[in-house]
Amino acid sequence: MELRRTLMIAIGALVLVHLATSFGAITVLTRMSPAIEQIIDKNVASIESGKDMLIALALSRGEPASETQRAAFERALATARDNVSESDEAAVLDEIAASKDAALDGDGRALARVVARINHLSAVNQRAIRRIDREAKQLAIAGAWWAVLLAAVGLVVGLVIVRQTSVGILAPIGELYSTLECARTGEHLRRCKPVAPTGELKRIFEDINALLDERARNHQSLDSTTAVDRAALVALLERLDGPTFVVDPKGRILATNEAGLNAMHEGDVDGIGKAIEGIVRPPHDKPKNADVIDVGRSGWILTFAANGAGTDSDAPDMNL
Repeated sequence: MELRRTLMIAIGALVLVHLATSFGAITVLTRMSPAIEQIIDKNVASIESGKDMLIALALSRGEPASETQRAAFERALATARDNVSESDEAAVLDEIAASKDAALDGDGRALARVVARINHLSAVNQRAIRRIDREAKQLAIAGAWWAVLLAAVGLVVGLVIVRQTSVGILAPIGELYSTLECARTGEHLRRCKPVAPTGELKRIFEDINALLDERARNHQSLDSTTAVDRAALVALLERLDGPTFVVDPKGRILATNEAGLNAMHEGDVDGIGKAIEGIVRPPHDKPKNADVIDVGRSGWILTFAANGAGTDSDAPDMNL
């Protein structure tokens, strides 16, 4: 169905936009993770190693270091070599390694040189941390703007889809409901307006209008038939001399002839009313001064004798 295909395309477009936004955010977070891991695994480890080397030198107090202190210095130096992440770190570590023995033996000049190199190693890693932090922030900002761009695209696509759905589906359905409701309440001339685009809804509108046209023609035919039937009934009633009344099951007078109108005008209303009430209410007693024809569920036809409506005279009754 064309309508179903239109809805599926709209829903699919929204899903694709949301998927693009989700995968874009995942990509940004994935690219940020290695930078954070490098700061933790490499740069922080190098700074910690430099601190451990300084502690070993400080514990020697300018005297030849003990074996324990030398072992601690060697472990820290090895850890720093294993976590080289910057291009100038290796040269600094080589200088530390070249002067470490003299520094551990208590040579003041070598000690000062090693301390200076360790501080330089720490500074190199701190600069690297700040650089990586800036890169991560820039990446985060770029990712945020990328997400904003995708969200804006999704908003525009969503508005377009809502507009298309409103114009192409909701408005025609509303028009269809309004037309059918008017037809139900008796507005036979109301038709579906051409608000539906081409496709299935347009064909539905055309079919509904065709059905309403046929229904209107049937009503016109029925009204014409009813008018003819009523004219024929009145003509037949006028051919009777006595007052004649067509009464429905509730006792309402549906039609009468001129004699009936004259009888009610001359004051026989009470008598006629009692006669009608007698046949309407159980046990449906027939009046003595009128002929009664039972027409089933439609009611009765009462014909009173000429000049005897509403009386109990024994004058002969007129029969239909």
